[in-house]
Amino acid sequence: LETLRVTSNKLILLGRVFLSHGPFFHMKSGTVLDVVSKLYERALSTNDWYSIRLGASMLNKTVDSLAPSITSILVVNRQVCLGVFGQGEYIITEPLPPAEIQTILFNSVRPKDMAAAVLQQELVIFLGGIITSDPHLLRGMLRVRLGWIMQAMKMELDHVDGELSLYALAPSAIKQLLCVVLNSHEQEHERTWLQRRQREGALNRVPENFYSNVYKVLSQTPGGIGLYNHHLPQNPLIQNMQPQEITFAIRVEEMLSDAKRPEYRQLVVELLTVLAALVDRNPEVTFVKTLRLEELVQRAVEIFLEDHGKPLPADEKSADEALMAFAGTCPHSKPAGTSVYLVRSVVVCLLHNAVELDCSRCAIS
Repeated sequence: LETLRVTSNKLILLGRVFLSHGPFFHMKSGTVLDVVSKLYERALSTNDWYSIRLGASMLNKTVDSLAPSITSILVVNRQVCLGVFGQGEYIITEPLPPAEIQTILFNSVRPKDMAAAVLQQELVIFLGGIITSDPHLLRGMLRVRLGWIMQAMKMELDHVDGELSLYALAPSAIKQLLCVVLNSHEQEHERTWLQRRQREGALNRVPENFYSNVYKVLSQTPGGIGLYNHHLPQNPLIQNMQPQEITFAIRVEEMLSDAKRPEYRQLVVELLTVLAALVDRNPEVTFVKTLRLEELVQRAVEIFLEDHGKPLPADEKSADEALMAFAGTCPHSKPAGTSVYLVRSVVVCLLHNAVELDCSRCAIS
């Protein structure tokens, strides 16, 4: 520890000891907490925000207004998810006492990402204010997934300056960056389609009437809709729920949570939107078997590759590259955008070319 000069590096090392041996493990200069406390005070005096967040996490520091801020988000029919991107999350659906929120942060988030347990508190406070003052910024976001929002912020930061660390930003800069990410439509002309999909997918944002459109598709699909390990059955959902019910939207989000990458989630959202358009324009179509969304996306990517004279993926790396190329394509580009490829995938995989569909009218704008 003495050989490290940078405070944050010392705290990163202490964090490993903290997690493996506990806060009261004795070192040369005292317990882990003793050393962390001194470094935390030093970081406060220099506005070293990465070190401040690392220290505050190990010292179990929480903000007083955390519980009310979460409640303010919940009361407008949102859910709050605390967790680390790609490593699971805890979904809050009802107001919780401060002690329980603290337990979630320090037992579930901290072991996976020390500084995130503090930064997510800051984000909750900011989002609690935004939902009151500028609710339009959270449009289309049923689940406020803090780990995924952090991922969107990291991607935006990389776009602006690849050298900056999210954890090193002052709270005022964090709030400003959060508002930039949420106000995504203002930067659309500056972003590629891949970047747009990554951001919208990371925010878990869906278009207007999305859940009622999924309901429409499900109504025409006796076998239900599936995404990896999750299955959305036609019944009893259609029998017991209405298209606008929040409980139905939650079930859809539970299925979409099986999408582990932002751009992939966004492609699935677009696929469901295209399917709803097909059902609208071809009411005689019924999908008898389960609609396997991952298979439809995969087939769309394969058709895309074939049209561009590229070989089909031979391994996981080439499959990822193919998906990124597909996700970087405009939905309505000429001669064929992603929407058309998704429609062709439906035709090939499910209808066996037995039904002719007007693909040109199913593009997403």
